[in-house]
Amino acid sequence: MQLRALHIKRFGAFRDTSVTGLRSGLNLLYGENEAGKTTLLQFVRWALFGEGAMYADHYAPEDGGKQEGLLECESAGGEGVTILRSVQSKQKTQVSVTTPSRKAGDQQNLNPFLGYIPAGLFKNTYAFTIEELQQLDFVKDEEVKQRIVGAGLGLGPVSLAEVKRALAERRDGLFRQRGKTQTINALTAEIKRREKEIQEMQKDLVQYDALHMEIESLTRQRMALEEPLAESRHRAQRLKALREVYPRFVDWVDSENALEAMHGVPDLGEPVVEQFHALRREWASLKKQHDEAQQEVERLQKARDDIEINDALLQLETEVKQLIQSHQSVSNILKDIDGLRSQRSEKNGMIEQNLKRIGEGWDEVRLRSFQKIDELQARARNHRADLETAIEKLSKAQTLLDAHREHRAREGGRPSVPAGVMVFLMLFAGLSIAGGVAAWFSGFLWGVGFSVLGAVLAAAAAVWARRQSHSVQADDPLERHYRNDVEQAEAARARLIKEWQEWLVEGGFHTGLDANQLEDVMRRIERTQDLLRERDELDGRIETMESDLQKAWSLVERAASALPGTKLKDNLLVNMEWVADRYEAQRARQEERRQIIASLAEHADKLERLKAAIEAPRRSLDKLLLEAGAKDEAGFEELVSSWKRACGLKQEADRARQDVQSRMGVGEVFDAVVKELRNAEPTRLDTERVTTEAQVEELVKQIQEIDQKLGGCKKEQERLANNDALFDAQSQVEMLKQRLERAGRDWAVATLALSMLDRSLKTYQESHQPAVYRAASNWFDRITGGAYEAVRYQMESDVVDVRTASGDFKPVEHLSRGTREQLYLALRLALIQEYEKESEPLPVLMDDVWVNFDDARRDRFVEVLAEFAKDRQVIVLSCHSASRELCLRHGAHEVSLPSA
Repeated sequence: MQLRALHIKRFGAFRDTSVTGLRSGLNLLYGENEAGKTTLLQFVRWALFGEGAMYADHYAPEDGGKQEGLLECESAGGEGVTILRSVQSKQKTQVSVTTPSRKAGDQQNLNPFLGYIPAGLFKNTYAFTIEELQQLDFVKDEEVKQRIVGAGLGLGPVSLAEVKRALAERRDGLFRQRGKTQTINALTAEIKRREKEIQEMQKDLVQYDALHMEIESLTRQRMALEEPLAESRHRAQRLKALREVYPRFVDWVDSENALEAMHGVPDLGEPVVEQFHALRREWASLKKQHDEAQQEVERLQKARDDIEINDALLQLETEVKQLIQSHQSVSNILKDIDGLRSQRSEKNGMIEQNLKRIGEGWDEVRLRSFQKIDELQARARNHRADLETAIEKLSKAQTLLDAHREHRAREGGRPSVPAGVMVFLMLFAGLSIAGGVAAWFSGFLWGVGFSVLGAVLAAAAAVWARRQSHSVQADDPLERHYRNDVEQAEAARARLIKEWQEWLVEGGFHTGLDANQLEDVMRRIERTQDLLRERDELDGRIETMESDLQKAWSLVERAASALPGTKLKDNLLVNMEWVADRYEAQRARQEERRQIIASLAEHADKLERLKAAIEAPRRSLDKLLLEAGAKDEAGFEELVSSWKRACGLKQEADRARQDVQSRMGVGEVFDAVVKELRNAEPTRLDTERVTTEAQVEELVKQIQEIDQKLGGCKKEQERLANNDALFDAQSQVEMLKQRLERAGRDWAVATLALSMLDRSLKTYQESHQPAVYRAASNWFDRITGGAYEAVRYQMESDVVDVRTASGDFKPVEHLSRGTREQLYLALRLALIQEYEKESEPLPVLMDDVWVNFDDARRDRFVEVLAEFAKDRQVIVLSCHSASRELCLRHGAHEVSLPSA
């Protein structure tokens, strides 16, 4: 079974709320905290299983009412199932289950659709929150544990715990030490009691003959009283019947006498009466229609005469229709013309401003005739290219000249004399200075003079060598070549500039413009020409609009001439609307008058037909009165009243006679009853009936006394005549002993079955891992990415552990919180998978169960969950946007979550 919609009338914070659109597969309900996700999960639990006391306080409606809601579901066979549950008290809920074929009203009829799953197992396995997932004793729950093993044994929805509980109840119901109500205990006590009774029966068997004689005497006395008792009873019953039918007999006689007194009333018959009423209704109806038609003709004549029509305005139909059709265009013109005029003024200002910027001598006439924009732009581009080439050549020549001069400057710093001579002069000068310093300190003054003279001579020689070097480099032919190139390039550039200025003068432009500036002027001329064309277009539109407005004014004035006393306003639109309203009003009056004239002709024709039609029923009515012998309609009504009273009396007489016959009989019996009732009186019948009933009571009392004595004698005689009771008691004791033997065997079978079931279960768990754990191992391995390969249950220690990728086993308690939760989710998926092989599939609801997973395992778990949901319905409730995106990425269907 799968959910299709939830309709909550009252539950917690929800009231009159619906969740629709649930499908098969993975569904997502996303909402923020306190949006009511957990409340929805609890509502599904409550609607399926009740548990009124559990939810009465926690999810009580905020308005103080009682919880109520409905689930729309679909069974595995595609049948629609509606589950309606409401709270009756804190301990009781009422559920109604409706399918297309039937409707039932208790939990037992709902359980087949739930696969008879217990409420606790559904809560632990199918619908759980993160808090319940974190209750780590999930697999230690006895019901869950037995379901896991039961699924492995192929028991489907059968719980081993239920089987063991049933066997234990059967065993304890058969025998319990110091018990009283158990079957074996009760049979043992009953056998002891019956054996005591048998001992009392084996005593005395005398007085049989005396009892036989007394029985014969009492029998003769009873037979003597039976005949008068039957006669008295028959007479009492007849008197009672006569007294009961006496009032109806009187009604019959009175009706017959009244009919006799009304002799001579004609038998009109129902058809004649119906014909009279029909003719009178027809005549009255036609008369009413005639009067109404006469009034309607007079009303229409007055309405026709009251309508006045302006024919002069209606003759201007063409002009008025033109006004109506042009109303929107005139409205648009009035709305746009000022803007167009403003645009025209703005463009005119821009044109004047551009003419000033273009240069002197430029006006609109010259601008309109100017057609050389492309030619001038090409000339400017060519001049710019030529000038750039000349400047580039000049730059290159100047660069070569400057480079050459820099090179000469660097070469001019080096001596043209041999390097050895320069070194010698420098060493000589240095030695002279050093010798002078030494002579100074030594006191040889002539040595100082000699040193100074040597240094001066060395310096003079160096200066002479440098001058010789410069004189050699003064005359350079390469520099003259470079200077000549520079001068030629400058002359070419000056020539281009002069030609450009002369060309500008010929074209009427300012000589200070360069190529770029001229192109700007060309663009401004082109833009100004565009502005001129735009202004001309605006002038044309404005002229057309003003013409249309003038035409509209002319039509308004012409229409106003047909309306005497009219004074037009300054607003053209208002005048147009006013003329249109007056025209439409006249058209409406004209149409109204035409309809009135047509209706008047129709009603006048109808009036003539009614005048002719009203005569026929009147003639038929007069003929009917004559045939019935009545002077007028009132006389006929009196005859009808008398006839109806006679018919009622006859019917009452027939009913009264039939009532008496049904009670007393027909034919000769009825005639005898009538004869007796004609001579009887009610008081005499009552007195005789009381006397007869007293006789009956006395005879019955005597017979009862005789029967009582007779019964006692016969009972005692039968007891003494044979020992059948003793035999029966002995037979019953034997039967009780056989039942005791069978009960003992049943008790031994139940006890042995319990023992064998425990041993077999232990053997199975020791030698085989249930299918649930094998399936859980697969899910857990995929969720953890192969970190844990298997899940194992150890029977002797009642412990669940997991095998790591390295082959080691790790107890559940040593796992991290997130990994434990992944394990318990894997076990739940496996249990659901195995359980549904033999039972009805149910929806799975999870409320934020993977918040403690890392990103990789969360992604793998949602992938596993999407695969798991392909064959069933899974509903995920979450408040995390990352979880929402993850579910949607894996194909989840998102369902809108209502506001709590």
